[in-house]
Amino acid sequence: MIDLWAAACGIILFFTIKKIHGLRVPARIEDEGLDVYEHGELCYN
Repeated sequence: MIDLWAAACGIILFFTIKKIHGLRVPARIEDEGLDVYEHGELCYN
């Protein structure tokens, strides 16, 4: 019973976050790398 409640709450939570803010960064930022976008410098060569 608890696992069904947790799964339902998780689905509702992630669906809400996805619709309001999004769960992923845009493809352009993902291609450039999050280190550059978030910190302004490269982590790996």
